[in-house]
Amino acid sequence: MHTLQKLLQDCDAIEKVIDLKRKDAARAKAASHRRNAFENRATGCKLHQCRVVIKAGASLDSFIAVSSFDITKANQETTYRCDVHDASGRRELRYVVSSTTGHRKPSETANWAAMALLLPAMLSGKALNIQGSVSALLLHFLRSDLQDLLMHFNSSLKRIDVEADIAPAEGRSCGALRVGTGFSAGIDSFSALRSFRQSGVSACLDVTDLMTFGVGAFGESGGRGTEEAFTKAAARTAAYAQELGVEAHSVRSNLTHFYDRSQGLGFTRTHTLRNASAASLFERELDIYLYASAFAYPELDLTATDYMGHLDPVLLPLLSTTDLRFISAGAGSDRIRKTELLADDTVAQGLLDVCVTPPLKRAAMVGPGRNCSQCWKCYRTMLTLDALGKLERFAAIFDLEYYHQNKAGVLRTLRQRGQKGSKLDKAAVDLYLASPACNHPSAHQMVR
Repeated sequence: MHTLQKLLQDCDAIEKVIDLKRKDAARAKAASHRRNAFENRATGCKLHQCRVVIKAGASLDSFIAVSSFDITKANQETTYRCDVHDASGRRELRYVVSSTTGHRKPSETANWAAMALLLPAMLSGKALNIQGSVSALLLHFLRSDLQDLLMHFNSSLKRIDVEADIAPAEGRSCGALRVGTGFSAGIDSFSALRSFRQSGVSACLDVTDLMTFGVGAFGESGGRGTEEAFTKAAARTAAYAQELGVEAHSVRSNLTHFYDRSQGLGFTRTHTLRNASAASLFERELDIYLYASAFAYPELDLTATDYMGHLDPVLLPLLSTTDLRFISAGAGSDRIRKTELLADDTVAQGLLDVCVTPPLKRAAMVGPGRNCSQCWKCYRTMLTLDALGKLERFAAIFDLEYYHQNKAGVLRTLRQRGQKGSKLDKAAVDLYLASPACNHPSAHQMVR
């Protein structure tokens, strides 16, 4: 009797095991079907081959079609092209990559075009129909959170439909991380570079690639001085990359032709999306892209409409793809702290570039030349360095004689900007007035 009971118990146990295995097999089969369905949508979806079905009855009055994606290599340059069609006709969007690596793994997705054209499409209120493949994660955010955030930032934008095929996820090979960052030689740029290269956590986090993007920072594409300023900046990046033992890349584009400044799409209000679209061209080479933060986390402001940098800590993760992660680098430090950490850097003392003077004049200064020392950003940097007692170390790149002779005007300009809402300028003035450098008996009178 005991033996029979034991046998029945063993049979029950065996049946339970079999039942569990059947359930596991069913779950695995369902997962396989879902995976195959996804792969069938994505497999073979090369950049220039995908075609998204346009809804019946749709016209170019209601959507923007992005098609004919093409990648060509010539003269050590890689050119990405696509056609942008709307009611006004056809225009070509292009990016040209020059790289010390030869850009051996060009992007096979249309992520770059999706990032670049979302804002113009939302401004027009027209659906964006991308006839190419886009990262599933990015497409999700393009249709949801990213539009919510941008509409909060710019009330002129409208919610739109975004259509594209899903790009297949591509696995990374084992090895060290590739970490890229833009290099403008500005305070935020040096800080972003420093944040990983000197993190002390692991050599795997070192920046491996420096970038120069010509998507508006140097002026309008084709404008006077724009190409020369970009070329000199790219050469400066390449020289500094060689000194650091890392790779250098540059991208120039006609993207400025798609961003109308008169409709609120100037560079300062759109720079994150512009630069991210250029960085996404390297999504098969880089693992992480450090986007230099202009503002510290406490300065995150979803109500700000003058400078897109206020949104970066929220905006950049929404631009990440399954292959490339964007990080707001240096957002843990404010501008004064960044300047203080940079003040003892001998490279920065000869290379720091903060000037925002117009492109034609900039072209004569980028590289071994000087900052103009007369724009508001030069003013703020010089005043901060003066307050820190480090200004004389930067005599090679600033006109210190002009600064000392015109300090009253510098203070008044920055104070006025602070009164109009610039927290960075107000902080610089407050720091100076509280510093030993403020030894002029009428210094406080200067800013009244």
